[in-house]
Amino acid sequence: MSKLRMLLFQLVQDNESIYERIMKTTSLPKSVINTFIVDHSVYLDFGKILMIIDDLFHENADSLLEDYIINLDVNHQTAQQVLEFCFMNFTPCRYDFLYNMCEATNNDNKAFAQIYQNHYDNLDKKINPFNITNGNYNTPTLHAFKILMEAYSQYNMDMIPTLITKKDFLEYTINEFVSDPFIRDYYLVRFYRILMLIMLDQNEVKECRRMANQILNLSLTLSAAFKIQAIHAIGMSYLFENYELGLDYLYKAKKLYKSSSISTDGDIHSSINLHQIYWGKEPEDLKFYSQKTSDVLDVAFYRMMKKDVYEAKKTMKQVNENTLSQRDSAFYFYIKGILDDDTNYLYKSIMQFKQIGDKFYVQLPIKVLEKKGFNPLLIETILIS
Repeated sequence: MSKLRMLLFQLVQDNESIYERIMKTTSLPKSVINTFIVDHSVYLDFGKILMIIDDLFHENADSLLEDYIINLDVNHQTAQQVLEFCFMNFTPCRYDFLYNMCEATNNDNKAFAQIYQNHYDNLDKKINPFNITNGNYNTPTLHAFKILMEAYSQYNMDMIPTLITKKDFLEYTINEFVSDPFIRDYYLVRFYRILMLIMLDQNEVKECRRMANQILNLSLTLSAAFKIQAIHAIGMSYLFENYELGLDYLYKAKKLYKSSSISTDGDIHSSINLHQIYWGKEPEDLKFYSQKTSDVLDVAFYRMMKKDVYEAKKTMKQVNENTLSQRDSAFYFYIKGILDDDTNYLYKSIMQFKQIGDKFYVQLPIKVLEKKGFNPLLIETILIS
């Protein structure tokens, strides 16, 4: 018997009005709630369980969730919801639950778990998008999962043009093939979290924001990382449009990064610095003594915008041009082009951004060339060629 059932039993014995509170939170009738509390063979939709725990037992939510998952019958239909929840939120008990579910007597649940096992048992394994054949994707939901895994593998293999051409098909398949609303929402989050960044790179800012806002609006309990990344992406998308609005989102992301337990902050300070410097504001979080390339470039960019050319060039000398990633190289040549008043470096920046498919930040060197009076048609020709 799970601790959640015992706590709920005690609460409703002590206070009958708890029923009303749960009914309001979950939209479930009293009879269903009562049956769940007293009948250990009955399980609610897992989304409802998350609502109850978040509303009534927020302070010890993690321990109650883990206990509920451990005590869940792996043959019950909601086990599929739980498995998806566990791996999306990296719960400590996810592998124990997975292996138990692989032994389920319910053949649908067993097949569902085995597909997840194929994917998650070796996290370092690179999946070939043209050879995802291990396992039986014999239900519409598993078919949707398969194309999601293909999308992730294409993303990891930098097959971005292929992924973009499948964007609408992917979203349609998830919405139409996955009948379980809880799993469907989670699959959509899987889809949106990579496509929103791709759409930003493609300078499809409205589509980026739509996907990010979908993550924020979906009514499910997620790891904080997904929602923070969505807010961060929205903030970055306003770089060229709106200083106050972009900074507001970036500040929200920074606050959430600090208050969460996730291990990385997505270099939020660098996003804020870029936003402030670009708009001619004083940046608040430059890392003057950092050796990290992005931090060094932040400082050089700031000094350049302050028209301190000598110090900016001195800072740029700290960067080893031969060891830069293509993205860092694109920013490096952008700054160098302005500092040296050399259009060749600006063209190099454009070409580097073009090679990584970044149509958003490529606007930085393009805007400099446009201010210099260069023909927009010439710049467009460079981008197309």
